[in-house]
Amino acid sequence: MTDHEKHPSGDDKSPEDLAPSKTSIKKAMFELQDIAERLLNTPPKKIAQLPLSDIVFREIELGKKLPSSNSRRRQIQRIAKILRSENLDEISKALDEKQRDDRKQQQSISSTQQWSDKLIGNGKEALSEFITDYPDANVQLLGQLIRSAKKEKNTQNNTSNKYQQRLFGEIQTVLKK
Repeated sequence: MTDHEKHPSGDDKSPEDLAPSKTSIKKAMFELQDIAERLLNTPPKKIAQLPLSDIVFREIELGKKLPSSNSRRRQIQRIAKILRSENLDEISKALDEKQRDDRKQQQSISSTQQWSDKLIGNGKEALSEFITDYPDANVQLLGQLIRSAKKEKNTQNNTSNKYQQRLFGEIQTVLKK
């Protein structure tokens, strides 16, 4: 059957002129639901920084209160439906940027913790390696903090991690430079 036979009126309609297929509609809705779920899993402080309407904010707040069940699934669908009228490109970009920032921060904390553990565990060897990698570090202060953190860690009745926290903070400051 040719295109001319399909359209007896003779006007040639391109696929773009036809209504979207059910598959493409479902795919778009699932994408919206994914965004809605990501929004529900985003902390409130970060949600406030996103370019969302008041309606979406209220629905997200409501969704966060719901247990993980059918009610939450329905709320995700409701948010997805409301998101159709929002600027999705802007929201997706903002969400992606927030996730990248979170990953960066997580990696920074992880490397800081690794250095802290290494410095407390290996002492002078680890300190000389750290100084080689980060020559701007305050060697004297780090040495004092490492010694104090070791003593603090070895104390039996120790409930404070004051020096370990100070060492962590100093390492984090050096790594950010």
